[in-house]
Amino acid sequence: MGRKAKAQTIGYKYSLGMVMTICHAPIDFVTELIFGEKSAWQGQSKDHRLYINEHELFGGDKKEGGVAGSVNIHSGKPDQQVDPYIEHFRGETSAQRGLLTMVFGDEGYVPDSDYRTIDWDKSTISEKMYQGISKSISEHLKRIRGDGNYVPDAFARINNSLQALKIIAGKENGELTDALLLDYLKEISAGNRTGYAFEDTGKDGRNWNRPERRLGAIPQLREKYKTNRGVAMAYTKAIFIDSVAGLYEHGSWRENGEHTVRFPADEFFGQEVRVKLKTMPEYTRPFYWGNSPYFKSTWVRVQAINSGWTHGLWYPEKAAIDGGVVEYTKGGKKLIFPVLDMNPAHILYKTLTNGDWGMGYHPSDIDEESFRKAADKLYDEKFGMSIIWDSAKTIEDFNAEILDTIDGVIRVNVITGRFELLLIRNDYAVSELPVLDESSIVEISRFERSSWGDGANEIVLTYKDRNESDVVLVKQNLAAIEIQRGVISSSQTYKGVHTKHIAELIAERELKLTSSSIAKMSIKINRLNYLLQNGDVFVLQWKNLGIKSMVCRVGSIVRGEFDDGIIEVEAVEDIFGITKSSYEVIPDDTSPEEDLNRVVLTAEPIKTMRVMEASYHDLQTVTPAENLNSVIRLVDGGSTYPLILAEKPSLATMNYDLFASNGGSALKKVADDVSFNPTFRLAQDVAPTFETFRVDDFNGQPPVVTEDMYIVVNDECMSIDAIEDDGTIRVKRGILDTLPAFHVYGDIGYIVTVSNVSDPNNYAVGSTLSYKTVAQSVSNSTSLDDSKEVTADLIGRAARPAPVNSVTINENYYPEQVSRSKPIAISWNTRNRKQMIPQNVYWGSGSVTPEEGQTTSIKLFNPNIEGDEGLIQEVKNTEETSHTFIAPKGEVKLELGASVPDLVYHYDLSKKPLVPRVGSNTQPAVVHGTGEVDGAVKGTKVPELGADHWIDLPYDNVMNSNTFTAIARLKFGSNNVPIFTIGEVESSAKTLGYQRFAFAVYEGKLVFWVGDELPEYFSKEFDISSHIDDKFHDVAVTVNMTEYRVEMFVDGESVAVAENPVKFPYDPAGVENLFSITDAIHNTIDETDTIYGVQSAQLVSDFIEVLPNTAYALKSEINAKHEDGYLFYAIYDADKTLIDEVVAVEDGSSNSEGLIERSASFTTPENAKYIKVGSSYLQNGNGRLMFTKSENMPDYNLKAGDKWLYELPATGKAHLGVRRHLGNPEYTDSDTVINDFLLYSKVLEATEIKAISEAFIQRHWPEAVGVEIETERNNLTSWQKFKWVVETTLFD
Repeated sequence: MGRKAKAQTIGYKYSLGMVMTICHAPIDFVTELIFGEKSAWQGQSKDHRLYINEHELFGGDKKEGGVAGSVNIHSGKPDQQVDPYIEHFRGETSAQRGLLTMVFGDEGYVPDSDYRTIDWDKSTISEKMYQGISKSISEHLKRIRGDGNYVPDAFARINNSLQALKIIAGKENGELTDALLLDYLKEISAGNRTGYAFEDTGKDGRNWNRPERRLGAIPQLREKYKTNRGVAMAYTKAIFIDSVAGLYEHGSWRENGEHTVRFPADEFFGQEVRVKLKTMPEYTRPFYWGNSPYFKSTWVRVQAINSGWTHGLWYPEKAAIDGGVVEYTKGGKKLIFPVLDMNPAHILYKTLTNGDWGMGYHPSDIDEESFRKAADKLYDEKFGMSIIWDSAKTIEDFNAEILDTIDGVIRVNVITGRFELLLIRNDYAVSELPVLDESSIVEISRFERSSWGDGANEIVLTYKDRNESDVVLVKQNLAAIEIQRGVISSSQTYKGVHTKHIAELIAERELKLTSSSIAKMSIKINRLNYLLQNGDVFVLQWKNLGIKSMVCRVGSIVRGEFDDGIIEVEAVEDIFGITKSSYEVIPDDTSPEEDLNRVVLTAEPIKTMRVMEASYHDLQTVTPAENLNSVIRLVDGGSTYPLILAEKPSLATMNYDLFASNGGSALKKVADDVSFNPTFRLAQDVAPTFETFRVDDFNGQPPVVTEDMYIVVNDECMSIDAIEDDGTIRVKRGILDTLPAFHVYGDIGYIVTVSNVSDPNNYAVGSTLSYKTVAQSVSNSTSLDDSKEVTADLIGRAARPAPVNSVTINENYYPEQVSRSKPIAISWNTRNRKQMIPQNVYWGSGSVTPEEGQTTSIKLFNPNIEGDEGLIQEVKNTEETSHTFIAPKGEVKLELGASVPDLVYHYDLSKKPLVPRVGSNTQPAVVHGTGEVDGAVKGTKVPELGADHWIDLPYDNVMNSNTFTAIARLKFGSNNVPIFTIGEVESSAKTLGYQRFAFAVYEGKLVFWVGDELPEYFSKEFDISSHIDDKFHDVAVTVNMTEYRVEMFVDGESVAVAENPVKFPYDPAGVENLFSITDAIHNTIDETDTIYGVQSAQLVSDFIEVLPNTAYALKSEINAKHEDGYLFYAIYDADKTLIDEVVAVEDGSSNSEGLIERSASFTTPENAKYIKVGSSYLQNGNGRLMFTKSENMPDYNLKAGDKWLYELPATGKAHLGVRRHLGNPEYTDSDTVINDFLLYSKVLEATEIKAISEAFIQRHWPEAVGVEIETERNNLTSWQKFKWVVETTLFD
């Protein structure tokens, strides 16, 4: 035998109850729990128990497990109670009021199955239990009596048991005494275990597994269940519910008495009373922390914006600022939830006034107006912060960190003594600032200006995103880098910043400050400007330094002793006022000490700039993730964002302010201190396929190419692979939503860094914007009057679908030539405006799944014809990625050569005289009528067709054959017209001619006839409605009556095939048919035959010799649509005199071939010599007739040498434009034009017909073909269309 494998331990799961103290209370709520840098819960909760079930958070059981369990959040309320889980283990302990605490794990609960939850003394058994046990006890009594042994003790015990049973059933209220209890326990146990009774033995009986049945156990039972009633209740349940029934045991009584069953558990209680118990150790549930022995770090995201205010929430309208969203992945799906940041002005107000952990000032100590003004500004800037105050840092240091982040100052007003909050912003008018000049300045002890080599021209800013991951943002001043001949970097970290938007604001601010040549000074002033305070802005005027007007800001101020009268000021040139400063020339006798770093560089107006709208990808790049959804909603709702591209006009010009006018409104500043784009000029022409080209005149070449940079030349965007030292640029063409284009020598190229967004505002699509600029240097700024104005009509670029990509024409990008006659195959790849990463999607890259509903339309046009007239072909709104265009049909003459096998004749009706161009039959055609219409070739005329206009074609033996092909080149009209007829044409409707074959335009369809009439079983037609287009088409009909098959072709393509199920065979070994179509008499409508009246389309045989007193059989099978026909015969004597009346058979029935069948059998009289037989509706292929010398009708057999269609005489004709008879009312007027007609003596193959069609209608493109492709979605077309023109040549 095999040995059972021992279980192996492969790891452990770690659970631990824990309490964490998070921070001071109170809070608004907890918003997120993060374990080991993975988010496990998000929402809003406080003073609430959370249940986390993230067993797969760290990879599940196969890896490091996850987290799961209860987390009870206590917000530190003043009346907060001790958590039950903590109380269970620690008893009396602190409730930790005033602190945010979180308890991981819970006390669990005692399940109902635990008997300790039942109040046995107050509960009762159910009525069903009472009746069942009572019945069982009574039957037990009967069994005792039946034994014949009278046992008084047993009877007394049973009676006591029944009384005890009534008490626990609630039917009696008496006391359950020890005696009653003992008897009851003995009774319900007696007989329940095969002779083992409840006895006071003090020990277990043999095989006794119920110690509770010992009499000595009753005191312990009473202690456990409190009362005798409780003991009786508990052990009634133990015996009748919890135990398995055995033979002759009490239970639900069975009539045969052999055995009983227990009661269902849910039927025990009549009244169930439970008590609430404190948790038991075995039921507590610690928190599951995973499968690793190393404890995962735990992060708690807390919001405390509206709570914790000692004097009530201040300025609630602006307390919270949208902080974007937190992104996390759960179950393979990317989820987000919103986050709020706190207004920094509110943070500062709270630290100043909080009485528990703050500085404890009263609101009356705060300058309300200045704090509200700062709060409004920060709210408008969306400048929110989320930051924790670590108690290891002083509150003053914490406030300093906030002020440094927002670039603000807290000061005490020298007049009111209140705290003021001042933001360092460009929010002043120079004309309203106080002036410090010779009248107020005692001394300028220090004046120095940092040199260009001192300041950083790159800011490397680190902040944490919403997932607490470090994000590094780099900002550069390209102009300063160029002047300083290299990058000078400064690294800074801001802890309270969590959005890219705020990081961008700070980085721009710091970069502007560090990369500018800022003047610093120490000034002593008198008390004329006593009210000047830290952070205030003033104008410095100092002739000795050549300063006419310089805007400066107070950094610090020392007021000194009152009797001294001197105030010492440390100040710097204000960064926002640099361009507002003005200087004058210092006289020659000025000493060098007085000329301190005088600045002489001058700004110049911008000469080259343009406006283009931001693409969807641009917005994705520049917009913080938390704001992207709202921006996209604006874009898709009809708004757009402009980008301004500007070239630096001079070395000294550092940046510019941007002013915008929407629809002619007044100019308004929309951006400060915008950086210039690096630019260059193309040093060569650049074709759409070039990926490398030379450039000249770099203006501000970036020292490093980053992924967020791209080139704009005209309207094409290109990603940058490399900028070589020799002036060569390697690129990828047609990125974003643009297409490669041809650019010429000297075109300007802009290098765009999208983060340098110049106009942050959105505008309605359809607006017309005008922009002007004010350029700035360190010493001056230009004026709006000198600015160049640029305008743009906004089309909503970012909302438009992405154009096609990687278009090939006959498998080539941008070919110069294609064949003039061959198909043009166009293929393309699709793009998606939401997935246009330049490194991945460019001209030549593969397809990207397009947006839902995005389609493509392609046009081929003649570039030499303007407007819609030039359209050749188009495909609209396809979801395919390729299409092949066939060259359109031209109008050229048919040239078949000097000799064509099997061609009877070819008539070009535009030629006179009307003789065949080529063919075996050279007889001329005869034109009836003088009218003419335009032919297929421009400038030619052909005969008009109609009631009195037709053409007779000469007879040829092929007209009597069973195989031929007729071809006509014609322009379809809407009226009926016979095209080609073989047969006799009578002069009026009263004399019905006959025909072997015809095809015609009839009731909007192309139809044919074999014989006089088209049988239902041999019917095919083709709808020509789409071919009535004022163009010429070729129609071919092949007739093969040997195989009973007719096929129609239009423009070389088969459109209808008919096969006749009715055959006309001749079998030499078969029974002879005495009837011959060739010898039949063709009766016309106005003639009355001596045999049988007037019948339409009847055939009557000539005299046929017969034998007297001989049996004959006659059968006709005719077109099923003529049910009113007759079969008839007449017998004649030797003098050809009718012997008796004509015999007519009218009754008929349909046979298996779809024909109406009539028959007659008869014996000729003794004087019979001749007979005539016939049938209605029989002529020319509408049916068949069998007449034979036989008693029974044999299968049909054609007569030897006979044909199933009439033959034309040698004088017969074929016709164009007429059928049966002249003046046929069905063909009165004709607008169909026939230009060519051909008759072949054989059935042409489909390939031969196709070749003739191609010869008829030569397909070719014009000398040049344009290709235009655009995409569409939601009624918006792509911003750019693919458009290319190719020359067509005769080469193949």
